Amino acid sequence: MEFVRPSIEWEKEHREYVEEWGPARMVPSSFDLAGFESYEMYL
Repeated sequence: MEFVRPSIEWEKEHREYVEEWGPARMVPSSFDLAGFESYEMYL
């Protein structure tokens, strides 16, 4: 496992993770994209 700083280059992978796990199992909760108008706003 490698920790990386969140950035726009990881948007696709991040959204795929969120879709696969769903909001009920979102870990860590800081990965939840709900409530953000865009990925840039999330970052």
